[in-house]
Amino acid sequence: MTLKTNFAALMLIMGSLAAVPAIAVAQDKPADPPAAAGAPAQPPAAAGAEEEAAAGPAEVSLDALLKANGDIPDIVIGKPDAKIAIVEYASLSCSHCANFHNKVLPDFKAKYLDTGTARLIIREFPTSERALVAHMLTRCAAPDKAPGLLSELFHKQEEWAFSDGDPTPKLKAFATGVGGMTPEAFETCTKDQKLFDKLVANFTAAGDKFGINATPTFFIDGKRVTDAATMETFDKLLAEKK
Repeated sequence: MTLKTNFAALMLIMGSLAAVPAIAVAQDKPADPPAAAGAPAQPPAAAGAEEEAAAGPAEVSLDALLKANGDIPDIVIGKPDAKIAIVEYASLSCSHCANFHNKVLPDFKAKYLDTGTARLIIREFPTSERALVAHMLTRCAAPDKAPGLLSELFHKQEEWAFSDGDPTPKLKAFATGVGGMTPEAFETCTKDQKLFDKLVANFTAAGDKFGINATPTFFIDGKRVTDAATMETFDKLLAEKK
C-alpha cells in the first residue's frame, strides 16, 4: 500500500478521543498490532477511542449534517426518502459499533428502517488506520454491495481489525466476496490517494463541526443521542418524534 498517510489529521482526531470517558459498559479492544511488511500502516489506537457518544453539541444543523460528506455518496440503510434521518458516525474497528451493527441493527432495521419510518446514514470516523482502509473498501464497492460489505466487516471484525500480522488477505477476501470487487479493483482501491484524503478530510471536519469525539455517535434529525445505542434508547427517542 502506497498511500500518503495524513498522520497529523488522524492523530489529532485520535488524540481528542483519548480524553473521552466511557458511558456504556463494554469490553474495549486492544490497539492494532504492528503490521507485517506490505500491510497498511497502523498508528496505535487511542485509549478510550471506542466509547459511546459523549461530550459535544446537543444538536447540530440537519442540513449541514446531511451535506457533510461532500461528493462522497452516503451509505444508507432503509428507504432514502424516509422522513427521519439517523446519522451514525462509526469506525469499523470499534467494538461498540460492531455490537450495534451485529446485535441491535437487525431488530432496529425491521422495526424502523424496513417500514420507512427512518433511514440510517453511515459515516466514517475511523479510530485506526486499518479501519480507514476498510472504510475505503466500502466506498469502492458498488452502492448495492456497500451495506453488505460493511456488515461483513463488522461481523468478522476479530479476523482483520485485531488479528496479528497483515490484514490485507482477509480484507481482500471480504472485498472480492461480499463486496463484489475484482482483485484488480481491490488493489486500485487500497492505493486511491484521492479517496483516502477525502475520507480523512471528512472525519476531521466532523470532529471540528459536529463535535464527534467517540464512536459510535448518532444524530436523530440533528439531535445527538447521548444514551447507549440500544433498542430501548431508540424506541424512546423515536416515539418522541411521533
